Amino acid sequence: MPRATQGNRDGMATPADCPRCGAPVSCGHAQGAARCWCYTAPHLPREQLGEYDRCLCPACLSAAQATAAIRNGR
Repeated sequence: MPRATQGNRDGMATPADCPRCGAPVSCGHAQGAARCWCYTAPHLPREQLGEYDRCLCPACLSAAQATAAIRNGR
């Protein structure tokens, strides 16, 4: 379940926060760069992200990739 983030009055994650842990997420693409840091990460199919519908922070994306690898028997 996503954790509430600091600095948001209603306690919900903002688009700039990781929906899994609440850490700030800096998206290069959203900031006008041609690429984001996540473009170099191994691909994780959308259906393996579970309930999260936004970008994850580097730590949470790595954790999600590890979980997906275990589920896929890798």
